Amino acid sequence: MKILLLGKSGLLGQALFSALQTEHEVVGFSHAQCDVTQESSLEDVFAKTSPDLVINATGYTQVDKAEEEKDLAFEVNKKAVSNIIKLLKPKNTPLVHFSTDYVFNGENTAGYTENDFQAPLSVYGASKAAGEAEIIKNLKNYYLIRTAWLYGPGGKNFVDTMLLLAEKRAPIKVVNDQIGNPTLSTDLAQSVLRLLKGKSYGIYHLVNEGDVSWYDFAVAIFENLGVPQKVMSITTAELNRPAHRPHYSMLRNTKFEKLRPWQEALAAYLKEKTLIL
Repeated sequence: MKILLLGKSGLLGQALFSALQTEHEVVGFSHAQCDVTQESSLEDVFAKTSPDLVINATGYTQVDKAEEEKDLAFEVNKKAVSNIIKLLKPKNTPLVHFSTDYVFNGENTAGYTENDFQAPLSVYGASKAAGEAEIIKNLKNYYLIRTAWLYGPGGKNFVDTMLLLAEKRAPIKVVNDQIGNPTLSTDLAQSVLRLLKGKSYGIYHLVNEGDVSWYDFAVAIFENLGVPQKVMSITTAELNRPAHRPHYSMLRNTKFEKLRPWQEALAAYLKEKTLIL
């Protein structure tokens, strides 16, 4: 199968390219090579590749900055999706698109299944929900994959940020009242590879299994490395960020084979990172 991968250079895009090219012909484009907000740029790429399937790994993901850049967030997370849909629809070409736990309001302490109602708290969440709506309204052949708390090689993420902060030898403050699913990008990519082997179209929640707060996740990072780093527990209110974030945004995977627990994924990532260093 010939796959067009948009957003090849991002954290998720790199993981997808590496995993998918083992079984498929993957043609990848970075943002610099294809601006998904520009129809002409997309038209050129589609004409050159004639893909059997398109994966959209692009997205505006700066949660706090989106509060000031609402137009840009919606341009990337909604308008660009509409642009892609226009080119897919005539040939019924399937789409793989990624969304987020931030489309939910975080009031459900039991977590969210694939069919739960969206109620985003932030501009970022609203822009991603709008992109989802475009897909559901206009396409039949799609895999809409919600994931969460993504980290992995090749891009800025929470785990690597914690390691950089630890070098300063100062206490690190991390919120204790946001609960979710840390997800390793390479695990997600392997799950997508399996999903494409004939699973029905629809909405999927693909995350490493298990729930944890950002604070406990940070503690686990340093415990894995045997680093005596002081991590201070604070509340979301104390952190006082511009964008509202859901307190309980755990995604429940009820439709596909489950990914390994987040603890195992984190240990594997840190082991590989240590070997590289």
